[in-house]
Amino acid sequence: MRRGILRAVRRVSVVDVFFRVIGLGLAATGLAHLAFTGLFARISAPVFPENTKAWVRVNGLSEAAIGAALAGRRTRLAGLIGGLVYLAHLADHVVAAVLRWVRSPDRGESVTHGESAAGKGGVR
Repeated sequence: MRRGILRAVRRVSVVDVFFRVIGLGLAATGLAHLAFTGLFARISAPVFPENTKAWVRVNGLSEAAIGAALAGRRTRLAGLIGGLVYLAHLADHVVAAVLRWVRSPDRGESVTHGESAAGKGGVR
C-alpha cells in the first residue's frame, strides 16, 4: 500500500501541477469571457475597438481551448504553441491600439461635462 502511494506521488511533478493549475485557470478565464461578455467588452474596447463583443467571444474560446490543452499532459505542447500564437495576436492588437492613441489628434482631450470616457468609443 505504501509503495503505491509513493509511486503515485513521484509521478505527479511540480511542473505537471503548475501546468494543470495554469491551464485550468486560463480555461476558467476563457469561460468567464463567454459568461460575462459585456464586462470583458468594456475592458477590451480600447484594444479591440471594432466588433468588440465578437472579439471577446473569440478570445474567450481561445483561452478556454489553450487552457484545456495546457492542463493535459498529452496536449501540453499544442497548448504551449497555441499560447504563444495567442500572445502574438494580443501583442499585435495592443501595439496597434497604442499607435492609434499616439497618432490620435485628440489624445490630450479631457472628458467634457455630460460625456463619459466610456461613451467616446462605445462597445459594439
